[in-house]
Amino acid sequence: MAFKNKVQVLIGGKTMTLMGTESEEYLKNVAEYINQKFDEIKDLDSSKALSPAVVSVLTSINVADEYFKEKEKKEALALENESMKLKVFDLARENDKSKEAMQKELSELKHQNGRLEAEIEELKRKLATEEKAEPQSKPVLGSISHTKNNENNSNKYGNNYSNNYGNNYKQR
Repeated sequence: MAFKNKVQVLIGGKTMTLMGTESEEYLKNVAEYINQKFDEIKDLDSSKALSPAVVSVLTSINVADEYFKEKEKKEALALENESMKLKVFDLARENDKSKEAMQKELSELKHQNGRLEAEIEELKRKLATEEKAEPQSKPVLGSISHTKNNENNSNKYGNNYSNNYGNNYKQR
C-alpha cells in the first residue's frame, strides 16, 4: 500500500505520525476523535490511576464497541431497506394487477356503451319510421267537435245553429 499523506497528530499527550491514502484533513479528524475518546476515559475518576497504555486499550475497546454497534445498525437498516424494497415490489405488482383490471373493465364499459348507443340510434330510427307511417289523426288541443246531433242541427243550407242548452234554432 502506497501512502500518499503523512500528518503529525497529538493523541494522549504524545505526538504521532499518521500516514494514509486518505486526505490529511480526514486523518486529522480520525486522530482528533481518538484523542477525545482517550481524554473521556482518562478523565473518569475510576481511571485516574491507570497507565496511558491501559487507557489506550480501553479507548480502543470503546471505539471498537461503537464500531460494532454502528455496524449492527447499518445491517438492521440494510435488512429494513430490503424489506421495504420487497414491499414496494409487491405494491407495484398489485398496482399493475389493479391497473390491468381497471383497463379491462374500462374496455368492457366502452364496449357496452357502444352497444347502448347503437341501440338508442336503432330505436330513434324505428320511432322516426313509425311516425312517418302513422296518419296525422291526432286531435289538436282546443278544437271542438260537433258530432252529436250534427245532422239535426243543420239547416238545408248546412248552417248549424245550436246553443249551449241544446235548443235548436233554424234560420227562417
